[in-house]
Amino acid sequence: MIDSGMVLQMQDDIESSSFIPFRRQNFRFNTSPPFRSLYKPKLESSKQFCNNYTTINSQQRHKTLNPQRLANSSETYKYSAFSACGSSHRIQNTHNQDSFLAYQNQAYTILGVFDGNGTNGHLVSDFIKQQFLSGFSKSEKITQEYIHKIFSSINNQLFSQTNFNISLSGSTAVLLIADGTQITIANVGDSRAVIAKEENGSLLAIPLNKVHSLDIVEEKERIVSKGGRVDYDRDEVNGPLRVWCKYDRTPGLAMSRVFGHRIASQLGVIAAPDVNKVNIDYSYKFVILGSDGFWDVIKDYEAVEIVSREIALGRSTNAAETLVAEASQKWMKKQAIDDITAVVLILNNI
Repeated sequence: MIDSGMVLQMQDDIESSSFIPFRRQNFRFNTSPPFRSLYKPKLESSKQFCNNYTTINSQQRHKTLNPQRLANSSETYKYSAFSACGSSHRIQNTHNQDSFLAYQNQAYTILGVFDGNGTNGHLVSDFIKQQFLSGFSKSEKITQEYIHKIFSSINNQLFSQTNFNISLSGSTAVLLIADGTQITIANVGDSRAVIAKEENGSLLAIPLNKVHSLDIVEEKERIVSKGGRVDYDRDEVNGPLRVWCKYDRTPGLAMSRVFGHRIASQLGVIAAPDVNKVNIDYSYKFVILGSDGFWDVIKDYEAVEIVSREIALGRSTNAAETLVAEASQKWMKKQAIDDITAVVLILNNI
């Protein structure tokens, strides 16, 4: 487990220029009542089976989630995490393949969302979550190189374990490390992070990372150079590009970077993260992490608006639950509902 006295320090060699806002969307603060929540589940343990919801917030008594005042900051971070299992044709899935990580001590906060895919995706996402909990060393500074080293080490451990098969199973990851004045975002796959920034009386919804899709030229070229084939699934209407073996219809992965996926890894799919840093001031209000099951149905500005309403009503620690409930309601219009996970970090004690 992580040493509770560990202080993670951000390095200047993670250039702030690496943070590029991909899209901005504006709205005015709205303090009207929040959207009606579709579900009102009980608080459960962090074991994410599909016969329940999984929720954690900083007001619960939990061995890794007791709210504490951070070093190097006069504020106390508040955060919440919530995950809901998906369904197909109104039948609940056997497993929730999403996992989340939320850890806070006196020095820093680490939050993460991991979206498993494939037969053993739930095992992969839980495995890498546990590895991230123990992966940071108090003797190391948080540099871009160190984060790459951790991601590589966790992926190697995943490939070395023999408890479950990862030939066609893997997981995304979006990780946030906050120390009070800076946050670092690292990701592989299509899970995303968005930060809310106040500017001229409005909130901007600013993406903190890009998804590793096969539409990106450099990603596609790497796959092709390793003998992979990038094409659409002929049985799928309006589906995404996927990774295939040159002469076979496998594995069909819709991302260029991911943990695990042994077959896809031989075709140029990697687990090397993009790493971005943001210096935090009082204009930044909160960060939202989510799996694609959340972001596929909730626009960036909608997510920011929902959280701002919860904050205005004094319910900041319910923010993640409300986000997932709203996403669940939108998924109800479809035949299948993806697993949905959201994690919210409130900045500056607002």
